[in-house]
Amino acid sequence: GDGVEAELGRLDVLGVLTFGAATVEADDDVLVRAAPDDDAALADLLQVDLGAATPVAAGSEVAAVTGLDRSAPTLLAADAPAAAE
Repeated sequence: GDGVEAELGRLDVLGVLTFGAATVEADDDVLVRAAPDDDAALADLLQVDLGAATPVAAGSEVAAVTGLDRSAPTLLAADAPAAAE
């Protein structure tokens, strides 16, 4: 929505990767591409070593993203829910 587009402008992003069925509306000068499903293909696309994915607990997704360091890309993954006993 408009909030996402405004935030992308504020951050002066050059590109956005979308995951799954997510879509993003962005200015014409922002490159928007679907990320590959495979972690190795994603690392290759980004030309970085992402290492193992860091699990993120439900409800902590926004904090995990805002805590990312642009100079050290980290792969985040939804933490699997605990199995019922």
